[in-house]
Amino acid sequence: MRNQTNLGLAGNWNQALRISDTPLVTLLHSDDELHPEYAECVISTHMAYPNAVAVFTRASIIDTDSKPVFSFPDRIKRVIESLKGPAPTVSGEEGLNGLLRGQYIFCPTLCYRASRLDPDPFQPRWRMVADLEFLATTLLNGGEFVGIPEELYSYRRHDKSQTALLTATTERFDEEIEIYGELSTRAEALGWLTAARTADTKRIIRLHLTYRIIGDLLHGRREAARSKRTALKSASHA
Repeated sequence: MRNQTNLGLAGNWNQALRISDTPLVTLLHSDDELHPEYAECVISTHMAYPNAVAVFTRASIIDTDSKPVFSFPDRIKRVIESLKGPAPTVSGEEGLNGLLRGQYIFCPTLCYRASRLDPDPFQPRWRMVADLEFLATTLLNGGEFVGIPEELYSYRRHDKSQTALLTATTERFDEEIEIYGELSTRAEALGWLTAARTADTKRIIRLHLTYRIIGDLLHGRREAARSKRTALKSASHA
């Protein structure tokens, strides 16, 4: 099925969820790969946790030739994550605080329970952080996610992906700074002060910007480094 107009990332995800007619739905990204055990594992986990809004898995990182590739930012996320036990739950302030420390849930690994989703759960205003906004809003509203510690999904990183294109500029970071500010306010309103402080510090955004600035300078991309330094100042004072 092809959309008659370009709905954007969030709009396309909403449309896919809207036309699906199964109790469980995974939005498989066109350049990624599911592992053979993915379906069986997410279905059995959903059966064990009927209140979960979605089930997610760990992901391996591959290149354009489907070969494993090392990614420093993704390695940091793996260190930050706290998936312990056979199927750990992510919920409440602790869950939100973990995501704000570093978004370790790969959105395309999510298998959604359609009956637990609000209509059009992804906000079209975002080009990059629609997934983080959805995850955080679900947790703020009392929902929960369940993680599978095994790698059952291969996420392809390449220079032409939307993530790569928005990371090369500051658009990705501008959105992250904005959404962290909004989530800080929402968390504080619920009395989730630890999560609010984590959102306020924006530590993971500042670390990522610093990493990208160093990479730009090493490759002679001085203008790109300069724009990211401006974003870094914004993240430090927002």
